[in-house]
Amino acid sequence: MVEWIMVLAVVFAGLNNIILRFLANTRIKYNAFLFNSIMMVVWILILLSMGGIKGVTEVTILYSFLYGLITCGFIFFKNAALTNGPISITSLIGGSSFIFTTIFNSIYFKDNVKIIQIIGMVVMVIAVVLVNFPQKTGEKTTLKWKILCAIFFVFAGLVGIIFRFHQIDDKAHTNEMMIIASAFATIMLLAMYGVSKIIKKVKNAKLEIVEEKQKISAKTVWIIIAFAVASGIVSCVYNRCNIFLSGAMPTILFSPIFNGALILVSFVAGLVLFKEKANVVKIIGFVLGIIAIICSSGVFGLVNF
Repeated sequence: MVEWIMVLAVVFAGLNNIILRFLANTRIKYNAFLFNSIMMVVWILILLSMGGIKGVTEVTILYSFLYGLITCGFIFFKNAALTNGPISITSLIGGSSFIFTTIFNSIYFKDNVKIIQIIGMVVMVIAVVLVNFPQKTGEKTTLKWKILCAIFFVFAGLVGIIFRFHQIDDKAHTNEMMIIASAFATIMLLAMYGVSKIIKKVKNAKLEIVEEKQKISAKTVWIIIAFAVASGIVSCVYNRCNIFLSGAMPTILFSPIFNGALILVSFVAGLVLFKEKANVVKIIGFVLGIIAIICSSGVFGLVNF
């Protein structure tokens, strides 16, 4: 059962990447805070249809707030890092965040780690770097971008850590936690959107910049909403699976396999759907990714962890 839930998580996470890539290809400009707010509302509706809120404890509220806060921090610093530096390198840093999650959880929870799994994680890091090998764009990096990337890396890793703690302390209220967390996140994202608009308005006033209002057609708005709803559906499914898996599998097993498989699925999708070119470096990374997944699973011990 666990193996199939892992497959489901990877498939839906891959679909989410594909959806967001299609959106990026439309060249439509949208606000990340509003987009993710719509996604969170979709999460709430889906989770309510799956049983809703049957019971809430103080621990549930605590984890809901923490998960919602971490989600907003992840979105904010990811967006800030992407807009202040090279997209390829920023994405690479985000994709490597499982290292932080794996090391922390393995040490704190004293997971039984095999040498072959450590080798698998190291090989996976190399695979991530090669598959996402940044092209030379000549774009300069700043100290601000480096700080934003470091914080983005931490928040991305904290998601997996909070999942593991929750499954130990409040596993029976996973659905409730996600619903309340989504509501918290929606409110915080909308607040962040409002604050960002005010800050931009104040800056423009100080610099005496008159910004022209851009008219967005109704068709464009509906396209953005459609993508947000689609992304909300698939991301809700794979995050729900990931919460379960974080409690059902040791992190040294779960994180490298999930992230590695997702990178490989996204790589293949890029070749097939978006006609991306695969150079020798990326192909080597792809092969190493497969080897890393085999090693991380304990070679032949995946079902006996």
